[in-house]
Amino acid sequence: GIQFGCIGMLVGTGQLIPDPVGWMVIELLGVGLGLWAIWAMKVRHLQVLPDIQHGNPLTTRGPYHLIRHPMYTAVLLVSLAVVGDAFSWDRLGVWLILVVDLLVKLTIEEGLLVQHFPDYHRYQRRTTRLIPWIY
Repeated sequence: GIQFGCIGMLVGTGQLIPDPVGWMVIELLGVGLGLWAIWAMKVRHLQVLPDIQHGNPLTTRGPYHLIRHPMYTAVLLVSLAVVGDAFSWDRLGVWLILVVDLLVKLTIEEGLLVQHFPDYHRYQRRTTRLIPWIY
């Protein structure tokens, strides 16, 4: 709920498509990453809650080869571009709440993935959470 509330507030208080080219590029990178992640994991495996569906495979191809949570990265890039386009301290605060919410969500999700997939620890060692080669 927090994630969608933050996204709704950001979209509702600014433009969905940024005007300056720089912010538009960041937004397009986020959209592209998100679409690539959906393609790699298959749409039928997409879900909003950090829960593991039995029978779903661990996706390690596409952007998941480098980033464990490319969908979260995509959400953060798109929403950052929306904030940057119509900056205010309030909107930045909402974006930071979104960052914290997604970090909590991915931590819960990783705990579930470790329990469900025996090789997940090995996957964690060779990938980063959100930003390739950094975090």
